[in-house]
Amino acid sequence: MTCDEVLEHLGLALDGSFSGRIREEFFNHLSLCARCRREFELETIAQQLVRKSVKHVATPHHVRNFVLGSLREEFAHTKQRISWVERFFGKRFFPSLVTALVVIALIYYFVPLEPSGSRLAVHTASNDVIFQLLQNFTRIREGQLKPKTVACDAAVIKSYFKKNGCDFAATSKVIDDCDWYGAMVSEFGGVRLAHVVYHTGDDVTYVYEVKKKEALEGASLSMPPAARQALAEKGVYTDPLHPDCNVVVWTANETLCAAVSTMKKDKLLAFVSQP
Repeated sequence: MTCDEVLEHLGLALDGSFSGRIREEFFNHLSLCARCRREFELETIAQQLVRKSVKHVATPHHVRNFVLGSLREEFAHTKQRISWVERFFGKRFFPSLVTALVVIALIYYFVPLEPSGSRLAVHTASNDVIFQLLQNFTRIREGQLKPKTVACDAAVIKSYFKKNGCDFAATSKVIDDCDWYGAMVSEFGGVRLAHVVYHTGDDVTYVYEVKKKEALEGASLSMPPAARQALAEKGVYTDPLHPDCNVVVWTANETLCAAVSTMKKDKLLAFVSQP
């Protein structure tokens, strides 16, 4: 499947409307093409944002007819002319731009968005748990931050945490295909933190652990509002802002755990659910 064919199938992929050989070819292409993968992930995030932010109200008939008519007219003339948008951005970008403009127009005119919008998930503060998680993950992958202890047995990691004064239930999962486990302990603003690194094949997973009370109620650390809300309602939060890795935050008794990994999201969620 070519890049153009992948973009033509984006709508079907987002709706889950295809299966079999086409679906397999579509996702095989995404696994090899970073550009198309980013396009698919952006469309997925946009779809999720619209579903969460937009109230289900009927679109007035005259607006619906106007939008559909404009799209039909635009695409009817696509083969006969090249608009300034196409010249500037390229032909492949054009359908996504039209879709985005239509969505923005409908949202702006008919639906009141939540005041903070997508900023509910933003995490740029230096004391933000997810910000620190991602910064540490980058340093671990680049070899700038290394575990203080490395072992092939998860029990060694648990023992390390006890010896180094973790006053909360720091965890280390037992993973059958884990090549090695790494661990370290640190402090931020007087708050004790535990860190676990799992190396499994080509994947690296890093878990940041802290007392739940310190992360959600303390003065030293912070969490994005979207994460707080999801943890309160569901006990787990998946962060949508990172195309090159996956982030999951959950609570285990009185411990808050935040994981970032090169694993695919379904595999990471399965990892998180392990005892």
